[in-house]
Amino acid sequence: MITGPSYFNFKDIVEAMGAEKLVYIVQNETQLAQSVTELMISNSQRISLGEKSARYISRNCGAIVNTQKSVQEAN
Repeated sequence: MITGPSYFNFKDIVEAMGAEKLVYIVQNETQLAQSVTELMISNSQRISLGEKSARYISRNCGAIVNTQKSVQEAN
C-alpha cells in the first residue's frame, strides 16, 4: 500500500502495516514516483510485499466481525 502523509482515518491500520513494512508513506509526488517505480522494477520485492500483505490480511480477517460482537456483548 502507498499512502500520503494524511491517513488519520486509518491510523491504526497504517501503523500496524508500517510496523511490518507493508506500507509506503510518501510525503510528495517525487517520493510517490520513486515508490511506484521501485515496485515496478523489482519483481522480487513486489512478490514479497504481496505475500506478506496476504498473510497480514489473513491474520486480521474477521476483525470487524469480532469488534461488532464485542460491542453487542457489552450492550
